[in-house]
Amino acid sequence: FVTHLESYNFELDPQLAHLKPDFIFLELSDPPKYTLETLARIHGSAAAAGLKTLVVTRRLAPAISARCQEAGADLVLLQPAQPQHLLPLLLQLLGN
Repeated sequence: FVTHLESYNFELDPQLAHLKPDFIFLELSDPPKYTLETLARIHGSAAAAGLKTLVVTRRLAPAISARCQEAGADLVLLQPAQPQHLLPLLLQLLGN
C-alpha cells in the first residue's frame, strides 16, 4: 500500500492508522518549509512510527537534501526519477 499525500495537507487520521502504508511519498514544496514541517509532524507522531518517507524534488542541492534528512526523510530523490533507478532504491528503503 503506497500513500501519496500533499505535504501542506497532511494530517494523521486515526481512522486510517490500520492501513499501515509502506512509505509516505512527499513532493518538496516551494518554499520547502511546508515539506520540512510535514516531515517533522510525521516523525513526531506515534501513529506514524516506523514509516519511511521519500521526498522528491526538482532541484537537488546538498543543503536541501541535508535539511530534508535532518527533518526525517529516509530518501531524497531528484525528479523525475527513472523507474529503473527508483525501484531498487524503494526496495532498499523498505528492506527488501
